[in-house]
Amino acid sequence: MKTKALYLFFITPIIIVSINLLSSCNKYLNTVPTGLLRYDSIYSSLSNTNAYLMDVYYGRPDGFYQRYAPTNDAGPWTAASDEANDYSQPSIVALANAMNLSSWGTTSGTTYWTDWYKCIRTATDFINHIDGTTAVDVTDFLKVHFKAEARGLRAIFYFWLLRLYGPIPILHDEIDVNASGSSVYIPRTPFDTCVSYIVSQLDSAYDEIQSVSNADHLGSTPISLGTNPEYGRITTGICKAYKEQVLMLAASPLFNGNTDYAALKNNDGTQLISQTSDINKWKLAADAAKAFIDEFVPGTYSIYTSTGSDSFTNAYNSCRNVVITDWNSEWIWGRSYLSSVSIMYMILLHH
Repeated sequence: MKTKALYLFFITPIIIVSINLLSSCNKYLNTVPTGLLRYDSIYSSLSNTNAYLMDVYYGRPDGFYQRYAPTNDAGPWTAASDEANDYSQPSIVALANAMNLSSWGTTSGTTYWTDWYKCIRTATDFINHIDGTTAVDVTDFLKVHFKAEARGLRAIFYFWLLRLYGPIPILHDEIDVNASGSSVYIPRTPFDTCVSYIVSQLDSAYDEIQSVSNADHLGSTPISLGTNPEYGRITTGICKAYKEQVLMLAASPLFNGNTDYAALKNNDGTQLISQTSDINKWKLAADAAKAFIDEFVPGTYSIYTSTGSDSFTNAYNSCRNVVITDWNSEWIWGRSYLSSVSIMYMILLHH
C-alpha cells in the first residue's frame, strides 16, 4: 500500500502540470500575434489601404536581377538576346541560357505565373472593396484614383503574362481560397479576347483617373500623399502607353493569323489564336500610338537630350544620361534606384 500511495503521489502532480500546460498552450495558440495586419483592418486607415495597394505594385519586375532571373520576377531577356550573354556563369544566367539553347522546359520561369496571378488577385480584391472603406482620410478622390491604379496594374500584369505565355486564363472575379475542381482549373481565354479585356481595363483605368483629374492632381502626373509626386504610380500616360503595347502585340504575325498555332485549342475545341490575319489590328495599334503622342508629347513626355562640348558628346550623354537621370522627360514608367548601375539594369527590362 505504501508503494501504491507513493506512486499515486508522484503521478498526480504530473497530471495537474500536464493539464495546466495544455490549457496554457491553448491560450497561447489562440493568441493573435501583434504587428500583423488583419484583413478587416485593411481599409480602416489611409496608411493600411495604401499599403495593401503597394502590395500589388510590389510585383513589378526588378530588372536589377536579370542575371539571376527569375529572382524578383526579373526577366532573362538581355542575356537571352544578341546584345549580351554570359556563358562563363551558367549557374547565374541559367534561365537565359536555357532560352538560347532551346532547353526551356515546362517548369522554366514559373515564378512569373504564380507571382503575377497573386498580384492580379490582390488587385481584384482591392477593386471590389475600396469603395467600402470608412476611413476619413481615404477621400472620394483617393478611392477613385486608388481603384484606377489597381485596375491599371492588373491589366499590365495580364499583358506581361500574355506576352510570355500567349493565351491565358482571364479571371473576372476572385476565386475562393477553398475552391477546387472546375473553379480552379480555368481554361485559357482566346488571345484576342485577352487583348480586348486588357485594353478595356486600361481604358477604364484611364477614364477613372481622368474623372478626378484637377488642377492640383493632373491625371498625367503621379498623385502625392505627401508633398512630392510619388513617381511610379499609375497615370493616364502609363495606361495609354501600355494600351499601345498590347495592341502592337495583337497585330504581330506571332499571334495575328499564325497557322503554326492551328492546333492550339482548349479541350472543348475553342481556337485560342485566330487563324485569319487581320490587317486592321495594325491600324488599331497605330491609332493608339498616335492618341498617346497627341495627348502627352511633348507636354508630358519628350525625347531626353543632354549637352556636351560637341555633337558626338551630346549624343553620347543623351543616350547615357537618359537611363541614369531619375524620372526625366523620356521616362514613361520605371523603377529608379540609388545607383546609376541599378537604374541601367531596370531600364533594360523593357527592351
